[in-house]
Amino acid sequence: MRLPLLVLTAVLSLLACLPLNSPGATGNNIYVSNFMFSPVLDSGTADRDDNLVVTFRWSDSASGIGHTIVWDSGPPPLPINNGLQYSGMYMVNLVPGRYFYHCSIHTNFGMYGVIDVVPFGTPTGESHLTDSRRPTPVLVTQPGPTAARESPRQAGRRSRPATS
Repeated sequence: MRLPLLVLTAVLSLLACLPLNSPGATGNNIYVSNFMFSPVLDSGTADRDDNLVVTFRWSDSASGIGHTIVWDSGPPPLPINNGLQYSGMYMVNLVPGRYFYHCSIHTNFGMYGVIDVVPFGTPTGESHLTDSRRPTPVLVTQPGPTAARESPRQAGRRSRPATS
């Protein structure tokens, strides 16, 4: 009887940490909570003036943990960095391009984000980034279980010419 009550308490505690609104569902909102930005990779289409307003919303103000927004790169001029904030909103006006940002306090938690602003009138699915600004894909390979490494002794034996 006691175990189900503990499990229920743990589940309800975890649910209490989640934002009430689902991230990205209400427009150009990025939620700041639980040591993360949500969504981590966000995209939006600029208006006719090639501007997009993005709102950062702090959704864990009850925890007493503050976060910052520091802009790493993007089309100039970059927005002004946001200082330590515990609740509320921070709004920025962005032009088309890819923006990288992070929380200067919680980088060790991996608190980074990316916003991709698409120019007005760009067809869906078409990339607007030039090749020089497009991220380079990284291929990580690991040897499979059948690719066992040879010892230097075995490799040396194979490379010697046969003698008669």
